Amino acid sequence: MKLKKVIINTINIKLIFIILFGSIWFILKDLFEGKISVADVPKIWDAKMLEYLGVTVPNNGKGALQDVHWSCGYFGYFPTYSLG
Repeated sequence: MKLKKVIINTINIKLIFIILFGSIWFILKDLFEGKISVADVPKIWDAKMLEYLGVTVPNNGKGALQDVHWSCGYFGYFPTYSLG
């Protein structure tokens, strides 16, 4: 399956959150608990996207680093989009 850019609106942001919550939550949890390092994130992200969505991520920019909040250290910020 090829990755596509999706136009975000109040309806599909909730659907995206539901799909990604499982993968992102466990990555964040493991980071905070020291079970994985920051260097592990792209590999784990890619594995989760393949497992959950059947998507092969072509590069980190379209994978773990696609959301600017990760690179800025704003962990847990993505779910707040669904608040409006």
